[in-house]
Amino acid sequence: MYITKIINIIKHLKELHPKMNIGKHIATALDGEDVWSITDKKFHQLLSNYQAKLDIVEVEDDNFEVDKIIKDGLSIGK
Repeated sequence: MYITKIINIIKHLKELHPKMNIGKHIATALDGEDVWSITDKKFHQLLSNYQAKLDIVEVEDDNFEVDKIIKDGLSIGK
């Protein structure tokens, strides 16, 4: 169930940001999480949230500093 959704998000991220490797997307989305015990549902939720935040930012070039964008985005809610 969630695996299909996770794969679709990863495919979407790769299509929109072909120069950025998938490992960077996943590492950023799961930053600070215990990846050994994460559920598929939580993994999907984190990837979804990451994708939504990344989609909000209009990125013309894949050579951007995603870590700064995500860090800034996460600090908005605090």
